[in-house]
Parts: sequence; structure tokens; C-alpha cells
Amino acid sequence: MPGLTLFVIIDPTKEHQHALAHAAEIANIAGGHIHAFCAVYEDDLSGYTSRRDAKYKIKHLALDKIDDMINPLVNDGVTVSREVIWNDHWYQAAVHACARVGADYMVKCTDTRKDRPGFFKLLSFRSDADDEKPPGELLISSHFGIEPDKIHLASGPAKQAIVESAMQIDAQLLVLGTIARAGGSGAVLGNNCEKVS
Repeated sequence: MPGLTLFVIIDPTKEHQHALAHAAEIANIAGGHIHAFCAVYEDDLSGYTSRRDAKYKIKHLALDKIDDMINPLVNDGVTVSREVIWNDHWYQAAVHACARVGADYMVKCTDTRKDRPGFFKLLSFRSDADDEKPPGELLISSHFGIEPDKIHLASGPAKQAIVESAMQIDAQLLVLGTIARAGGSGAVLGNNCEKVS
């Protein structure tokens, strides 16, 4: 097949598949093929006659849902294949499947991570025109006990903001915290520490 192969991870828990929509846009512009991948798994199989019965029914329900999602794309001329597997480690399975189909890109949407709500309240001044509020560095300094001149605020994509800030202050050492995404989940979801290095 000419063009790109876009490996799209379908989240069976979501109604709207943003990754599939993004991949369809790319395929329409650049040409290419979409491989829709979904991993399903359930621990509680009490409603089924056997484990085999559960796997069969759950996988086929997922296939039917994916068919409903991809039919409009096929009608628009996008070539789409689909795959549903039974696996509770979806991120590892996705990496293996992506390599197996020889995909050029993996497309997956992630949920916004939840940070400390108090921290975002501290930074609410950025969207507020009230000149009486102290600068963000002072707010963070008083809340966390860090010297204001040691605090550097930046906005934008994490990789870009981190690199630009480090260069701006001529940092000799950069230490980043991570949620330990490595291996399969790191490959699927990404890891800012690896991107910056």
C-alpha cells in the first residue's frame, strides 16, 4: 500500500476516538493506510459460560464497535484494517502489534494528567489581569519555600519549554522527575525525560 501506515490505538472505554479522527486527517492529506488496534480484557467473567465464550463475545462486540467507527472512513476512500486482541497489558501489546504491521506512526490520544489542584490555583494569576497579585515566582516561593530567583516559569510544549528554559539560565545540570514510563508504555505514551535528553 502506498503512503504511510498509521497505527491507531482505539480506547474501548471512550465514545469519541480522537486518535482515529487525527489519523484520518493525516491519511486524507498525506495518503496512507490506517490500522485500528484495540486490546480488550475483563477480569469478571461470571456472566459467561466459559472463558472462551467471554473472549469471543467481548472481542466481537469490540469489532462491531470498531466497524461502526471505521465505516465512514472507508466510505471516504481511506483504507482501514482492524485488529482486536484479548490482553490486559494493552500498551505492551500495542508496541508489538505496531512493529508487526510495520507502521510508520502510532497515533494515540492521552487524557490530561491531573496535577496538584493547589498548584494550578497559584498560577491562576496568568489568566487574570489583576496587577495587585504578586508574580508567579513569588507565589510559588511562598507556597513551597523555594527562593524566587530559583524558580523559572515557562509555558508551551514540555520538551520545548524545558530546553529553552535550561538554555536561558545556562543550566549545568538538569534534573527531571518522571512517572517511570519506560518500555512499552514509554514507547506508546512518551517520556519527556527521554525527549529532552
